[in-house]
Amino acid sequence: MCYRRFPIVLSIYVITKGDYVGTGATSFVDRLVSGHVIKYPKPNPYCPEKEDRCRLQMEVEAEAYKRISDNARVPRLVDWNAASCCLVLEYLAKGSLASYLQNHDQTTAQQRHAWMTQATEALAAVHAAEIIHCDVTPRNFMLNDALELHIADFAGSSVSGSRPTIDASPRYQRPGRGPLPQYADDLFALGSVLYYIQTGHEPYHDVNEDEAQDCFKAGAFPKTAALSCGSIIHSC
Repeated sequence: MCYRRFPIVLSIYVITKGDYVGTGATSFVDRLVSGHVIKYPKPNPYCPEKEDRCRLQMEVEAEAYKRISDNARVPRLVDWNAASCCLVLEYLAKGSLASYLQNHDQTTAQQRHAWMTQATEALAAVHAAEIIHCDVTPRNFMLNDALELHIADFAGSSVSGSRPTIDASPRYQRPGRGPLPQYADDLFALGSVLYYIQTGHEPYHDVNEDEAQDCFKAGAFPKTAALSCGSIIHSC
């Protein structure tokens, strides 16, 4: 007699708190009737430890927003419910910088230059609050209706030396980085973001991530001399 083993699929049903916007590694994001967005941790009745990790990351994110407080380059914190780990933030209608540039390749040089300035201001505000973001990428910069840039998503960040729970993707990773996060890691990633703003694609977008990392480790970086603020990008 032959037996077959079939995988067991366990479903988790979630009651949304508004209109669905998106899902991240840690949380769901819905839009409320008020117009704001709410982030809440992913439930997991089959693995309480995983659910606890999601709640802890939401607590880290809330602490980051509290520390940065009212800053024009960070989404405004509207409310935080510690019991339910629900975070309410202002809604940034134009979505992520990554998706916007993918759909608007004719963005003007003036707008791109403004974004470079705003991205730098945003990261400066984060570092001034003793936070290392640890995942500085175009998808974590958000745009409002006026196309002003905001840095977001601090769930995996290091706050005042806490251990981060996320790592930047290879094209944003500083070569030679150590086991503990440093501000320099974010600055290197910022250079890749500025390059993305100027060109519309990631560094070494035409090779796989391992090859891109090998280039970084060898000290070989994309040419930036012909780009606006190319020397600043290179210095990151």
